[in-house]
Amino acid sequence: MGLEEHELREWVRRVAHGEASRRQFIRTMLGLGLSGPLVAEMLATSAPAAAQGTGAAQPTFTPTQRGGGGQLRLLYWSAPTLLNAHLAFSQPDAAAARVVSEPLISIDPEGDFIPILAEEIPSVENGGRARDGTWTIWRLKQGVVWHDGTPFTAADVIFTWEFAADPATAAVTRGLFENIRRIDKLDDHTIKVVFTEPTPVWYFGERGHILPKHLFAEYKGANARNAPYNLKPVGTGPYKIVAFKPGDMALFEINPHYHVPNRPFFDTVELKGAGMPPPPHAPSSRMESSISPRSARSIRMSWSGWNNRGARVCSALLPVDSSRTFSSIARTPGLRWMASAAA
Repeated sequence: MGLEEHELREWVRRVAHGEASRRQFIRTMLGLGLSGPLVAEMLATSAPAAAQGTGAAQPTFTPTQRGGGGQLRLLYWSAPTLLNAHLAFSQPDAAAARVVSEPLISIDPEGDFIPILAEEIPSVENGGRARDGTWTIWRLKQGVVWHDGTPFTAADVIFTWEFAADPATAAVTRGLFENIRRIDKLDDHTIKVVFTEPTPVWYFGERGHILPKHLFAEYKGANARNAPYNLKPVGTGPYKIVAFKPGDMALFEINPHYHVPNRPFFDTVELKGAGMPPPPHAPSSRMESSISPRSARSIRMSWSGWNNRGARVCSALLPVDSSRTFSSIARTPGLRWMASAAA
């Protein structure tokens, strides 16, 4: 698909003013290789003035209690192997790490920035961003604690930049921090990020998970991959790690001190990998699931594939032969994810 500049500008304008499908625009831009934060920034800069700097969109549902949702079981196309997004070479690693760790901001399904560990979204209007794109001021959320009870502060954000930007660390997220000249600590919950040159990329991105300085300080540079917290992370996220078998599964339990009231909903989360066979030395890591072939007539399987338009569309609803085990189906080459149909 090709777009002329004037066509793209008009499309962005129409989406920002509610005259065209926002989700279709986001899907198309992601398909062209643009990152989520960049798409969100395109829409934000074209939004009507009254809609800018408003922060997170109002949720359609307001929970009244934390937990109570029981267990959530997730079957991913491949199992995570570590739980540090800065060292994660695969999407399953980064996705599993996100259950425990958090970035300053994220993006909602509508393509809007939402604050996570930040108190608000920086903007020119609220004094958080320079008009010439040379600096950003982040006001951090107060009252947040790491899973071990240590307070989250500006020092953790500054350390994360130092950790990821160090070439010796070999972090996959280094590119998110390369344009930063320095970070000034204004107080315990405010920092000023000064860039090497004017830039439209004023954020760290969703992979920019903040690390606890008090735990990772001795694991910078070449020693980064030796940190025990790569496999047993301590974060600020909605869930804490309970058990982790690299290449097989990860089990998380609710964080009772999570900084968002009445969240999360599920009490525990189990993430299983299905696309890769378990290590030969770990026979106990065979695929198990509450989805049983004996209780379902069919299983929907999806895998990475491309049609003549370049879209991922490979999916099939396959009949289940009760003589086949679920694990053999789960290890089908190229499997991305699957879910059972009603029995």
